[in-house]
Amino acid sequence: MKTPLLLCALWALLPAVGSAQSVLSFPDFFLQLSEIPTPELSRMEDLIRVVSVSRDSRELIETLRSIDNWTRGVTAEEEMLLVAALQSAASNPVLDASVRAKAVDSLGRACLWLQSDVRLSDAFLALVDIVKADHPLDNRRDLRLPALMGLARAIHRVPSFNRSLVESILNASFDVIHDNSAAQENILALAVVQKYLLSHGSADLFRCRGLDRRFEAEILGPVEMNLPSLYGDMNRPLEYRYHLVRALILVGWSRHADQSNLRHRCRQVLRNMEPLETDPQLRRLVETYSRDSR
Repeated sequence: MKTPLLLCALWALLPAVGSAQSVLSFPDFFLQLSEIPTPELSRMEDLIRVVSVSRDSRELIETLRSIDNWTRGVTAEEEMLLVAALQSAASNPVLDASVRAKAVDSLGRACLWLQSDVRLSDAFLALVDIVKADHPLDNRRDLRLPALMGLARAIHRVPSFNRSLVESILNASFDVIHDNSAAQENILALAVVQKYLLSHGSADLFRCRGLDRRFEAEILGPVEMNLPSLYGDMNRPLEYRYHLVRALILVGWSRHADQSNLRHRCRQVLRNMEPLETDPQLRRLVETYSRDSR
């Protein structure tokens, strides 16, 4: 006897057909459904945790790519944890070489957006340490290319006031060139120097201890002494000469180079390159900037 009364009560609670409170049509339903915020499937702290604890190569590489593509804000604590996690992954002997190389690459990419000067310096110094790693048992020796790539990519973000950091980065690059390393390493090392000169000017070569002498010894001096050998050096191909010419131009047209005569010497090397250069575009660049009346 109670059931009919209960049904009547429920029926009375339903909206009347055709009233303003009628059941939503399908288009309205999906419209309101689309306005429901989608829950975040991952947070930066989740990505950092995966990098810190996972040993699955595929998962790690996918996570590192997610970090590369991160567009939302990051807290100061997350920046600290991220740099530490990437450093740890890069030096972890348990991980595959491809994962460690990707961790170094991600560290270089992070240098493009890290906001803390402290964390940015930590990331740059970690890349420099990898470039300088030369002990036979150091598993970071095979990571020099992605480290140099990271430095070249983000060198414009190095603060000029941090002279010790500037010295560390440029000296590490000069060391690579001095050792006449493999072609790609030489190209990237000179790219670091050239791009630093482009973004910061040449003043730091003369403010920081000995950087002008290292530029002279590793870049200018060898081509002054034996320029023709440059064109037969397999470790210094066309891409290397492009960075070389731009570096010579940046110093050769800098007022800061007057005191050490580097300005005149750089322009003289450019003039000497004119009859030797075989690449048409590079030759035009040399011709344009070797003239005092440019």
